[in-house]
Amino acid sequence: MEILALALAAIAIMLSASGLFLNYKNSLIIKKFFGDNASKESLLQELNKYYSETKNSLEKHDDTLKKINDLTEKNMENFATFSARRFNPYEEAGGDLSFCLVLLNRKHNGIMITSLHGRERTRIYTRNITNGEANVELLFDEEAALKDALKNLA
Repeated sequence: MEILALALAAIAIMLSASGLFLNYKNSLIIKKFFGDNASKESLLQELNKYYSETKNSLEKHDDTLKKINDLTEKNMENFATFSARRFNPYEEAGGDLSFCLVLLNRKHNGIMITSLHGRERTRIYTRNITNGEANVELLFDEEAALKDALKNLA
């Protein structure tokens, strides 16, 4: 019976020693990561600090994404492409002195400016472009300029 008690006491001492050793190793690891004053309170404070910083970062991220989406939507209204074409609408006038300029946004809306140069006078016309189509019948060269501008958006 005494041998059994001695064996149990030896096992208890060994378990206590191994528990103390593991506790010491864990305290070294905690000190390595959190410093000498590591405790439950300081770990909790660090976690709360990390949580609030992460929450602030996510709020800023959401704010930035909203601003990017707003800018992208506003950018749809800006001119995104143009097409310019010189041509000669009259047989009696020499050279390609007339021109057509098309300015479109990403929604295929914009303006067309056409200058028709003749010997006696030069005329300038503007046409509205809505959804890729003009509000009046176009000259051949105006249609070609509009198609070029629409092709640049694709």
